Amino acid sequence: FTGTAGETQTVSIPLGSDTKLEADETLTLSLGSVSRSGITISDTATVTVQNDDTAAVTIADVSVAENVAGGTATATLSLDNAVQGGFRLDVATSNGTATAGSDYTALSGQQVTFAGTASETQTVTISIDNDTIAEGDETLTLGMSNLALTSLPVTISDNGTLTINDDDGATVTIADVSVAENVAGGTATVTLSVDQAVSGGFSLDVSTSDGTATTGDSDYTALSSQTVNFTGNAGETQTVNITLGADSKLENDETLTVSMSNSNKSALTTITDTATVTITNDDSATLTISDNTTAENSGPSVVTLSVDNAVQGGFWVTVQRADGTATVSDSDYTAGTDNVSFTGTAGETQTVSIPLGSDTKVEDNETLILSLGSVSRSGITIMDNATVTITNDDSAAVTIADVSVAENVAGGTA
Repeated sequence: FTGTAGETQTVSIPLGSDTKLEADETLTLSLGSVSRSGITISDTATVTVQNDDTAAVTIADVSVAENVAGGTATATLSLDNAVQGGFRLDVATSNGTATAGSDYTALSGQQVTFAGTASETQTVTISIDNDTIAEGDETLTLGMSNLALTSLPVTISDNGTLTINDDDGATVTIADVSVAENVAGGTATVTLSVDQAVSGGFSLDVSTSDGTATTGDSDYTALSSQTVNFTGNAGETQTVNITLGADSKLENDETLTVSMSNSNKSALTTITDTATVTITNDDSATLTISDNTTAENSGPSVVTLSVDNAVQGGFWVTVQRADGTATVSDSDYTAGTDNVSFTGTAGETQTVSIPLGSDTKVEDNETLILSLGSVSRSGITIMDNATVTITNDDSAAVTIADVSVAENVAGGTA
């Protein structure tokens, strides 16, 4: 001091800088030795060091599989800066798309205590429920509240998101089905089944495609992206109906394919299966052969074969000749076997010609038998034989020759 009345002087107190959240702190300055007598130095001074640090607790987001080992998810709480004296807080969960009680076990006011060390971490565990429901990834929120055991302003406003990664899926299958062409109601019912539950249900489209059965031949009516809705229950079934075309055509069993597409939950459902619908033929065709009568000298004898219903792809049949009263040995007709082909049209007719032998013998009308033998496909009934009647067109006359003899002819006779 220079000694001037009211004079002031200052001293600087070096302070330590840290990042610890702590209360305002004080130190005391006191006056000690003085260089001359007569000066009273009874006063002291308090220096208050005001806290300018902060501390916050954060919760790290975490992602676990639904079937996580141990059945729990661990969430980590981290303190950034030291907090003098430590503190305590509560952690609670709240539903997001995950639901407490079915997807996880809720936390409500679970206490977590921090010693207050910088970068300190603490953990909480959440029990995860492992189910078989296809539901997609789900989330819940971890939040903090109720700061205790400190008066310091620790920030606990952060939230953490826990994602439960779904490990389930559902598969939809379509059962093959076989129905008669003229099935009652005129429809084939196809059943779709889902093996596992699907949260919230789902929908998909069903379509048909030709196999040997075709819409062009009116075998069935096509489905094009017909929507089928599932409520999502495990083992649930739904059905679609396919309208069949009934005809009278003899044909092979025919097939069409049923497939799925456009699931609105494609990440949760597998819809690659297809089904075969077999339409079994229930039609038949009858082949007949007509009798014929032909004069012996007007041959050949032409015999007609007829099929009543259409036959897909056509067919052939053999016609065999056999003696009746007409015989090959007497040259009444020519032996042989005929192959007759049909294109397969309903009501179609074909003919065979039987060569006849011509003679001058007066004889009774005679017959030979035509029978239907091998046929090239099943389902054709060959019900009858045909009789070919050869009518006699010959005649015979007896004449008496004139004669002249002498009256006294030897022996006395003419």
